[in-house]
Amino acid sequence: MMETALTSKQTTAVIYQKNFILAIFILAVAVRFFLFLSNPPENSFDNHFGPIYLIMQTGKIPPKDACWQCCQPPVFYGLSAMIGKFALGVGIDKLYLPKILQFLCFLYGTLHLGVVYLILKKITLSPFSQVMAFATACFLPGHIYITAMHSNDTISYLAVAICIYLLIIVIERKLALSWSLLLSIAMTVAIFTKYTAFALIPTVIFSYMIILFRRVIVPAKKVMISMAVTLLLPLLFLGSYLFYNIKTYDTALPWNSAILNPVATQPHASDLSFVTFKPWEFMDKPILRPGNLDSFWTQLYSRMWFDVEPKFLYFTDPDDQWWHHYYSWLRGEEPFPAETKKFSSFTRFSGFWLIALGMFPLLFAFAGGLRVLFGEWSLWGKSSGIEMVKMQIFPTFLMATLAGLIACAIKNPVFSWIKAIYLLNSLPALAVLLGVGVMLFEKRRIIKGIIGVLFVILFALVISHIVYIVGSAWEIS
Repeated sequence: MMETALTSKQTTAVIYQKNFILAIFILAVAVRFFLFLSNPPENSFDNHFGPIYLIMQTGKIPPKDACWQCCQPPVFYGLSAMIGKFALGVGIDKLYLPKILQFLCFLYGTLHLGVVYLILKKITLSPFSQVMAFATACFLPGHIYITAMHSNDTISYLAVAICIYLLIIVIERKLALSWSLLLSIAMTVAIFTKYTAFALIPTVIFSYMIILFRRVIVPAKKVMISMAVTLLLPLLFLGSYLFYNIKTYDTALPWNSAILNPVATQPHASDLSFVTFKPWEFMDKPILRPGNLDSFWTQLYSRMWFDVEPKFLYFTDPDDQWWHHYYSWLRGEEPFPAETKKFSSFTRFSGFWLIALGMFPLLFAFAGGLRVLFGEWSLWGKSSGIEMVKMQIFPTFLMATLAGLIACAIKNPVFSWIKAIYLLNSLPALAVLLGVGVMLFEKRRIIKGIIGVLFVILFALVISHIVYIVGSAWEIS
């Protein structure tokens, strides 16, 4: 009787958890969809329509120097051009084409959340920590912003998350060659969506090295064969791509600085620091401005939680003249506006508290990272071989991504190269580590309750912030 009752309770708990996660996902999709509807297609960090229209006109990938964004990898632009031509071919007016292409980015971002959930299910997390991790991914403002824009970022997130998921399956299936080949194909696609996806390569190599040198899962011969199958296609295509670029453009990864060089035009601090963290600099006035451009980690964190490079605040706080001068300053065309912008009470309130409360997920993710690196799942921990290798994927990929962002920021120390959206390729890693961190503190009921309340307040504030933007945008239109 006791076993039956316990099983019944567990079944009920699982049903409640699944329903709760489904509700979170539906709400997250709705928030993104309404922001997408209210956001004009041209409102994005860069103009990614140029390469797409060139492909549609010519039927081929344009030269790297044909337009500002033509230097980017071709998967996003080629796929968008195919869908764009199909839309025009079935009679859709070309006036609607930008919104259709923008919708594709919304779709990629939405599917990305689904794959993040599949990854979380593959990891040993408690039901509570799994819900908190998934909800944080769903209601992370930076992800919501970019999902409503037209950009090649969300397709990169989706492709990378699929690769992480397939890597986990490869490990679970003891390096089955069929799954290794599927991962190889997925990696090849992913690294040609955006250069931030290059972090997959060291992550996969490191995972195989752990299996090889720790002698876990399978014999060494099978490890080498599986690694060769996994890496052959992406390295072959990437090597050919880099060789062609060097031969044609004298550089492996061409960048069109001759067309536009942000480092020469955009405002930036004289010395960008990689050892400071000062989020309070964005709490009072939550936008980029002189005086808060000098800290890499501060910009990266603050832009994850609020619209500090304003793409939506001009909806909520309209003032055409001031915004005109402000965006001219961002482009390096004129000084920062002399008059102080008076933001609405809710903008100031939401900016302050989103940046402040965002520290809780950050601290949990940091604690989870320490546990994975030095606890039971570490290279010298007590966990099983498969679990240990799976868990090492996440800090490895996060560190590889951060290393790439730091290298880019050293070379280009301006705000346009320090975007939180570049870090969101690592959202599966951030979610998993956050979930692990939450598990460290949820054992006591009162602490678990406090954690739940804090996260609910944070998520409610995020939703209110997005609803405020959407309502303001619709009121203006």
